[in-house]
Amino acid sequence: MNGLFQGMAIGLSAGIVPGPLLALFLGYSVDHGWRRTLPAVFAPLVSDGPIILLVVFILAQTPAWLLVMLRIAGGVYLIALAVRMFRGRQDVDGGWREPSGDRGLFRTAVIINLLNPNPYIFWGIALGPVLVSEWRVDPRSAAAFVFGFYAVMIFVFAGWVYLFGKTAALPPKVQRAVPVLAGLIMAGFGLYQISAGLGQSRL
Repeated sequence: MNGLFQGMAIGLSAGIVPGPLLALFLGYSVDHGWRRTLPAVFAPLVSDGPIILLVVFILAQTPAWLLVMLRIAGGVYLIALAVRMFRGRQDVDGGWREPSGDRGLFRTAVIINLLNPNPYIFWGIALGPVLVSEWRVDPRSAAAFVFGFYAVMIFVFAGWVYLFGKTAALPPKVQRAVPVLAGLIMAGFGLYQISAGLGQSRL
């Protein structure tokens, strides 16, 4: 159950953080409506599979001490992301061209995610070590971690798409509050990662 809650917490933050994929969804939902955009939020389920398999395969071959170091480094990375969110420096310009048709949107979302270095970095030093550690303790917890992460992230993506498709904009107060909330969640998970890594290093 611990793995599920970890995955849900980081999935919430990942769904809030601005990035090329979210920019694509929001831009398309404003222009074409939330109903036509909604299927594309499932694109990470297609694109992230090879990324996870590659990262987990590599991490599974690493010694335990290196996995601990990666887990601590992942915590530091998450805290750094949180600081960037607090300062409002996240780049939301994905440089994408509007795809033709709804199928084109889904395909474009998959390609953006595969070519974007962020998922590789995120899974390589932040989520991958947690997944491997959970797998070594209990494979069910590792599966719950992945399920919780994607279930919440996709749900949040869908919420953004619906909101922008309906209103085309958020109230200013909400716009200011969203990155703060995401940053707090990200920083909290980063601190947990560092604490867990240090705890493992003493074993």
